[in-house]
Amino acid sequence: MTSTYSATLERKITEVFDHLEVDPKRALKIVLKEIETRGKKIQQAEFMQLKIVKALVLENNNRYSEARQELLGVLDEIKKNNLVDHYVLDTFLKTTSRMQEREHYQQEYFKVIEILHNQNPKDKELTHSLYSGSLING
Repeated sequence: MTSTYSATLERKITEVFDHLEVDPKRALKIVLKEIETRGKKIQQAEFMQLKIVKALVLENNNRYSEARQELLGVLDEIKKNNLVDHYVLDTFLKTTSRMQEREHYQQEYFKVIEILHNQNPKDKELTHSLYSGSLING
């Protein structure tokens, strides 16, 4: 993440997480406003991070099917665009680890990592992620 928005993104994500447990509706308003106001102006990787956080917030607001659609949509975008942005991948893994359906999301994540690794075999972080995933998934 090297855009001028990256510091703002970090602050917004922190603000969302600060409100998540206490006031999940407020957290949802924050993330939706951020996506609405900046969604078309920011880099694709940053937009994907916002969508991942949005999914977690949706789940915390008991909107499980919307959260699932959001995350699976993010994974489809990552595959389709061969998006090897480690901030996005790390955000996906860390965020989904807090969710109810984490096992399903993380299995899907590691399938995408395998595809990305096959397309980018020299990427050492993808190789490490793939190896970690194989240990986790047995």
